[in-house]
Amino acid sequence: MAGRPAVRHRNKGPTIVHRRDSVDIGLPSALTWESIGLGMLAGLVCSRSLWPSEDAAQGTGLAWCLWVLLAALLLSAVRLYRNDFRFRWSLADTAVMALVGLVLASAHGALEHRAAANLSLEWLTIGVIYVIFRQIPKDPWESTSLVWAQLLMTFSLAGYGMFQTAVEFPALREAYRAHPERTLLEMGIDPASPLRRAFEDRLLQSNEAMATFALANSLAAVLVGPLVILIGLMFDQMTKSHLSGNARTARVVGLAFLSFVLAICLQWTKSRSAWLGLVAGVGVVCLELLRRTRWKHVAALAVPLILIAIVLFLIGLATGRMDLLVLTESTKSLRYRVEYWVATWDVIQEGRNWLWGVGPANFNYRYLQYKLPEASEEISDPHNVFLELWVTAGVFALLAFLAAVGWSLWKMTSREALSQPAETEYETRSGSTNLWKIVGHSGVAFLIAPILGSWNLFQEDLLRRGFVLLAFWGLGWVVLRWVLRHSVIRPAHLAGAIVAMLVSWQAAGGIGFPSVALPFWLMTAAGANCADTHWRSAKTKVVVDIKALRFLPVALSVAAIGWFLGSAVPFWKAESARARARELVDAPLPRVAPARELLMEAIAADPMESLSFVELAELEYQAWRADGSKPEKFENTWSKILVAYEKALTPPRNPLAVPIWRRQAAFIERMIRESGTKIPPAQQIVLTAQRAKCLRTVAKLYPTNAHIWADLAEIDAALGLGEQAHTEATKALELSDITPHQDKKLDDITARRMRAILAN
Repeated sequence: MAGRPAVRHRNKGPTIVHRRDSVDIGLPSALTWESIGLGMLAGLVCSRSLWPSEDAAQGTGLAWCLWVLLAALLLSAVRLYRNDFRFRWSLADTAVMALVGLVLASAHGALEHRAAANLSLEWLTIGVIYVIFRQIPKDPWESTSLVWAQLLMTFSLAGYGMFQTAVEFPALREAYRAHPERTLLEMGIDPASPLRRAFEDRLLQSNEAMATFALANSLAAVLVGPLVILIGLMFDQMTKSHLSGNARTARVVGLAFLSFVLAICLQWTKSRSAWLGLVAGVGVVCLELLRRTRWKHVAALAVPLILIAIVLFLIGLATGRMDLLVLTESTKSLRYRVEYWVATWDVIQEGRNWLWGVGPANFNYRYLQYKLPEASEEISDPHNVFLELWVTAGVFALLAFLAAVGWSLWKMTSREALSQPAETEYETRSGSTNLWKIVGHSGVAFLIAPILGSWNLFQEDLLRRGFVLLAFWGLGWVVLRWVLRHSVIRPAHLAGAIVAMLVSWQAAGGIGFPSVALPFWLMTAAGANCADTHWRSAKTKVVVDIKALRFLPVALSVAAIGWFLGSAVPFWKAESARARARELVDAPLPRVAPARELLMEAIAADPMESLSFVELAELEYQAWRADGSKPEKFENTWSKILVAYEKALTPPRNPLAVPIWRRQAAFIERMIRESGTKIPPAQQIVLTAQRAKCLRTVAKLYPTNAHIWADLAEIDAALGLGEQAHTEATKALELSDITPHQDKKLDDITARRMRAILAN
């Protein structure tokens, strides 16, 4: 068969293509435009982990999404030169597309529509990336090149995480202790906001590595998968009997160096669920080894690994990077998770949420209604991947995810996939001839991140971050160039990595955020490609011989871009108008009238967004003060303020938006405090009553917050509503006694005021 030229049998129906045809899977020859495009797309994907993505309402990832969709369109256009239409597809692919479709559908029923729309666009982009990485790679080497590129970026993140913990955090603590107010302003945090307490707790009371992520658990979930792959590659090298001692040692040392950096950073995240995920992932790799070698050989590999992990933990204890509380307080951490899960289950049981979910980025509003009094945080996700998918997009989304992951893992660990003959040294070197070049193209991530991630390179910490990340990326690339020539990522390695991330997500969030979820879907797609034994070994291929279908990927890419632009452009227009309005208001000589016009433009552009109405309400008060704070004009001003706030909380905007209800109450308090003498007494009573209404609504939407009940009790006492004030003060004291968390309790002064209300 090797000497026979490619033969096509042109009959009606599918085209039968012999193995030597261009669609066959074989050793790559030279870099093609598709390969270059794949490497550039890998850089675009890898760049997403270089800036945070946890705030869907701000749309920080939308520009990146657009570039990914444009890259997908270009890759689809490059493939038009083919004379046929070929594609890989399986049950897992159908399930992934169903999952993405269900998330997009759930966004239409979400109360917080803008945040849901932004995050659903990122889900759409993840789906497009998954399909591309299933279709474009021609062979296992191109499929794994995407994994190598992600592994290289993960090594860079791990290096920066270590640098951050050892250098940046201590310097930031010293700066904060010396100048707390200035440091908070430099970090973009209002010194008077509740975020200050959270920032202080995280900075002064902990030293977990976070790298570019908002949470240590997010970084840990990204690290654990590549670490399992590296350990699996080390095991492979150590079980190759034909290698000389020096060759084996040289290869293992390179892999061990990469693994060591990832392992240290993973340890410094103090993520217990990720540690369990590492054990589970390595366990999958060891089970696969048992099919190929004796259990004694597997034990000889696993036992030293366990001893090394223990030694690293002891070193962490000795150096102060770790503490025994990480282990002794594991039951407390589990109890916190159970509290989150109980409330999440209550959200799922409400109405039809079990069937269709509440929509992406909408969990927090529902959760506050069911949050247990003793729960520690006002979380934005359930801290469990299965509950997160269920509460976001309904039970069918959960079933689709289970089907996709289950089918993929079954294919990766099937006897056919595991019994594939190992590549010879010649095949491995030939397959990796251009692999390092494709992986190297992922370095464009460092050109993309400053643009799409809005890095201000003139800001000292971001410039330093970029240098450290780039330095570790370069170091990792030097090591990988040697490792790539002698190592092959197999389906079992990818299965172990997927299991590790799944276990890590059992007590942490991340599936809804691209920077955390992308490695998971990338490994799933690559594993499915490498495990596709029928595609790799079949003597003939059945390819649809309908030339019009060549345009199908282009048409789908255009449709995805159209969907994206239809949703994102109104948001961008509104954001731009609000930004210009803020500039006019914050100028030395505020220009209120033009700012009002810009806010009206923002409302017209994106009527689903509440923030434009809120800023318009507060602008009306500023306009009244700029006009001399005339008492006779306040009633008219207040009516405009009230109408704007009511529209901000009226469908299609989110009526359950606790932050806006609380912001309205705080804004009314500010008006009374700043302009009390200029506001007519009758209007002051109206304002106080409206503030009480806001807090009463907040208490209904967030019934387990002691501070809200205390504020409401004081207002009702001032209004002469003694019976209601008595009930609310009792509730505030009860909730304060129940919660074990000091920041959730009432301070001594407030508690005394509540007892005084009860005494009267």
